[in-house]
Amino acid sequence: MTQGALPIIAAALGRHYGVRVVVGDNEKPRTDGKVIYLPTLDDSPESAILASGFIDHEASHVRLTDFSLQFGSALEQSIWNSIEDVRCERELGEIYPGSAKNLDRLVTQLVKQRLLSDPGELATSPGAALDMWTLYMLRAVVLNQEALNGYARTAKSGVRHVFGDALTVAAEQMLLEKVPKAKSSKECRSIARELLTLMGGDGRPNQTPPEQPKRAPEKGSNQDKGSGTMGKQGDKSSPSSGSLPSSQGNQSGTNGTKSSQVSKAQLEKTNSEELLKGLGEILQAAVAKHSTSVNQANASFDPGWENGGGGAGGQNAVLTTGQTTLDMGRVRKVADTIRAKVLAMLQASANRRIYARRFGLRLERHSLSRILVGDPRIFVGKSQTRSFDTAVHVLMDRSGSMKHKMNPLCESALAIATALYGAKGVSLGVSVFPAACRDEANLIVPHNSPVKPDAFTIGATGGTPLTEALWYVIRNFIRLPQKRKIIIVVTDGGPNKPETARQMASLARNVGFETYGIGIATAGMEQEILKMKIHMDELFTPKNASVITNIYGVTDAMMSVIEKTFL
Repeated sequence: MTQGALPIIAAALGRHYGVRVVVGDNEKPRTDGKVIYLPTLDDSPESAILASGFIDHEASHVRLTDFSLQFGSALEQSIWNSIEDVRCERELGEIYPGSAKNLDRLVTQLVKQRLLSDPGELATSPGAALDMWTLYMLRAVVLNQEALNGYARTAKSGVRHVFGDALTVAAEQMLLEKVPKAKSSKECRSIARELLTLMGGDGRPNQTPPEQPKRAPEKGSNQDKGSGTMGKQGDKSSPSSGSLPSSQGNQSGTNGTKSSQVSKAQLEKTNSEELLKGLGEILQAAVAKHSTSVNQANASFDPGWENGGGGAGGQNAVLTTGQTTLDMGRVRKVADTIRAKVLAMLQASANRRIYARRFGLRLERHSLSRILVGDPRIFVGKSQTRSFDTAVHVLMDRSGSMKHKMNPLCESALAIATALYGAKGVSLGVSVFPAACRDEANLIVPHNSPVKPDAFTIGATGGTPLTEALWYVIRNFIRLPQKRKIIIVVTDGGPNKPETARQMASLARNVGFETYGIGIATAGMEQEILKMKIHMDELFTPKNASVITNIYGVTDAMMSVIEKTFL
């Protein structure tokens, strides 16, 4: 996964699941119950699996979990968390089947990399053994995550060692009956409390629980047979001896007593440090290991500013306006001309043209004379209405070399933004790069927002960080509802990092954007014009790239691109 791809994938998944996902170098993997946060991750297949799995897991909680619940003990909360994870992931998987596949790949990777606790090694108390078994058994059986089958068998052996066969079978039957039917976080908490009551000896089942397996010899035993899907493979791991108390002596044959030496009060006193970390915590740690540092990210995307820019302002710094003087009379005149042209194009495209055809239900009265010459085209035909659903984003270069070109460029962009504001089916936004915060871009006209002329009185400074600017536009505007999304880049120089800029432009096209480039070269400088043409062709493909040698022609160049969306 490239660093540019993660924000796009994250945004797409977030939009798909109906949650907000934020990706940034300063972020830690977490969720606040409303937003999912991810850092920028390294370029590895493992990162891709972790990122998509983390988003799926946390999205299920953002959509479905009641975070206001209170709990009586750390063990109750941990068991509830395991049950709630299964409920939320199962419900999300029913709505979006792809999420179940993402989570299955995620768990398989966690097991392969030994990032999940081994139940044979860490079950140091009755509460810890019960907690581990609940998590691994429910995921293996209810979510069918087969990578956890071995962990679930081992954890079940540990629970049997402590609580005995009867209680283990009763607990498994209760969980497998109620967890798949749970519809809320509160129901999951009730199931967790019922499990603690049962295993603590206060809620004993009938003397002989249904489908209770027969006692088998210790060696070569197949103790799991008949109890859930896990029993089909038999135990391959011996239970952990450790400090776990054993209740085997309290059982009489197959129908041993239904209580253990462990009370509910003892279970509820389980230290939180003994308990297994939830999948969310494990994922946070795993994702953090694959995150790239802020310094690494800044080093890989150095915009090469000439004067340091407005770095003191940080990432929330804004552009300084008032550095460019606009001729508003000229802007209004150009805007009126463009608006009339655009409205005419929209009207012409939207109107249904009536014509004569060979078949139909209604006669076209102006064509009836064709009968005399044997022409059968006398019925009414109508061309289909063409509706527009397009978002256009203009990305303007304001690097230091644009110093004497900012006035006409800003006037042109302002005129087009003013003309298109309110046009039916068309949404236009404008950004400039480099941004005041050193990288990426600054949004000066949000989509579907009124145009403010003062936003266009900006000066030129810095280099040409096109990679970061495209990344900014892609990750922020991929969520726009329009079916067509178009990026128009206006620049007068090659990008700081041509290779990554080409990759980012290609990535934009792969995720559904149409990209167009307008290069500004100096008239009479043939080598410069040729070099600019090569840059534009490589970045935006030859058919979508153009080069102008007069900055005052940028209006026509941008309108030429916009017209293509209407034709």
